[in-house]
Amino acid sequence: MISKKLKDFTTIEFAKFIEKRPGMFLGDQITLTNLWNMLLGFDINSAESLPPFHYFNYWTKQKLKKFGARYNWRNAILEANESDERQAFDNFFELLDEFLTIKPKNIISVLLSEKNFEFYYNRKNNKKSRRIIGSTMESEILFPAPYEIKLVEFDYCTHAYHYDFYYVVGDYNKGKYYQEFDNLNLSKKTYEEKFGELKWSETDNGNIEKEFKLIVENINNYS
Repeated sequence: MISKKLKDFTTIEFAKFIEKRPGMFLGDQITLTNLWNMLLGFDINSAESLPPFHYFNYWTKQKLKKFGARYNWRNAILEANESDERQAFDNFFELLDEFLTIKPKNIISVLLSEKNFEFYYNRKNNKKSRRIIGSTMESEILFPAPYEIKLVEFDYCTHAYHYDFYYVVGDYNKGKYYQEFDNLNLSKKTYEEKFGELKWSETDNGNIEKEFKLIVENINNYS
């Protein structure tokens, strides 16, 4: 008996439920590909987990050393299991259990100022990425600051979250931008090359998990 409605499950909780009753959901076609298709559809509107399930894709590719744009977690696991669908299905849950043990080791943040955006727009050979400020406007500095960046460092990569002007000033239904970097130093270097000198603030060790939880809980507030 399911104690709560499926719509309230996180994708990871739903996956674990399938693991206990694979025949109920997949019939006699218990394959990684069928699991992939089911989770792909479920993940669109599911509740968020800790760690977020969308981390699993990048984590799996790093774990299995399957690099390149053609890989997602399905392709990476299938190839690691020599295209044996049932073996790959079982391996998915072994990997998922390991994935659930990951913890952030560091969180740093910075508030970008007007000065940082002046640097961004005026530097030589600048290829202006409008996504970086959550705007498609063509005028140069249209309320871009304050603009916050948070970097969440794990052993396998660093996850970067961008909070645009509207989010920072309290209108939580506005935009965000998200990406991954191979490591913390690379992510810091990337932003400092774009925006000039940045003053990063480090989260106290005792508050890292609390801060990470707040970041993840706010993911679904973004448009």
